Amino acid sequence: RKLDHELGISPSQLDVTKFKFLTRLHYWAADTVTHGPKSPWGEHEIDYVLFYTIPNKSALTIKPHPDEVDAVKWVTEEGLQE
Repeated sequence: RKLDHELGISPSQLDVTKFKFLTRLHYWAADTVTHGPKSPWGEHEIDYVLFYTIPNKSALTIKPHPDEVDAVKWVTEEGLQE
């Protein structure tokens, strides 16, 4: 459900059964931009790190939401192992 919202990837482009789970992490960040340095508001969530293999970058349309994603990096399997 977050593929489209955060990464601009239509769920119809990917087969959900082909995602590979790596880990999950607990994430918390105060929204100091909106509410100041002592903000009680922000994000507090469990995030999952998932992998998905595609044949090449052109096989997937991606349009990251600028308020959700700072950067995207494509890596080869060899690059990932480095």
